[in-house]
Amino acid sequence: MEIRQFFTSFFAFAQKTLAAFRFTDLLDILVLAAIFFGIYQFLRDRRAANLLAGLVVLVLARIVVYFLQMNATLYLLDAVFDVGIIAIIVIFRDEIRTVLEKVGDRPWRTLRRFGDDKDLTETHKLIAAVCDAAGAMCKVDPKTGESTGALIVIERTTKLGDIVSGGTILDAAPSSTAFQSIFYKGAPMHDGAVVVRNNRIAAAGCMLPITADTDISQELGSRHRAALGMSEVSDAVIVVVSEETGIISVACDGTMTREFGMRGLKMELTQKLIRKKDREGENMPSIT
Repeated sequence: MEIRQFFTSFFAFAQKTLAAFRFTDLLDILVLAAIFFGIYQFLRDRRAANLLAGLVVLVLARIVVYFLQMNATLYLLDAVFDVGIIAIIVIFRDEIRTVLEKVGDRPWRTLRRFGDDKDLTETHKLIAAVCDAAGAMCKVDPKTGESTGALIVIERTTKLGDIVSGGTILDAAPSSTAFQSIFYKGAPMHDGAVVVRNNRIAAAGCMLPITADTDISQELGSRHRAALGMSEVSDAVIVVVSEETGIISVACDGTMTREFGMRGLKMELTQKLIRKKDREGENMPSIT
């Protein structure tokens, strides 16, 4: 009899709820689902995911304690949650900053593409110069057994003025010779990064933020960690040449792809820096 009353009450409640259901309620649910899914995707592969899991455990514990009427423990958990917002901001400050930067940037990407107000010929020349320089620098020096390490940051819609101002301002035309001269081991700025803005070398010797990802391969050195860190806080395209192995890598949007050949690097940079409609039918300068 009790089971019958339960199902009767349940169906009555469901019918009443559905009768009062509006389209905006469905939209509200979908928006919340999208927000939570986005948060999950962003934190899934980051150190903050473990902290978020701990927070979920505390919330579930608070619910259980409330229903069991464990007043002393409930008081303690409430005290924790009273300062929880401030603690979350402090703990997740780097992740929150990254999210806000990316969210603030994305609505403008369709309006401000890399090649919109720039000569496409100059962009193609930049790509060719980067590829030529990377191809030359990745070769192993028979005397030292090492390659020439390089770190080239190509600005897109996220402005990197704070990074540029921390380096040596050059405002020079990009060329394979220029890149190789900057990263030559005897050069004073070879340890830093080069930032390319508006198809010109804006600055050299720039310092980049290091990634906070603790799961990154131990094989990757400081250049790769800096490239990954820069890609996590901006939409820049970063080209890395490993000094130890000569392997060419590209970091973008928080991920790194390694072991590019010259043709693959050219295709990757073209895809990242030039819109699809502008790529079609274009005759790009060949890589020498």
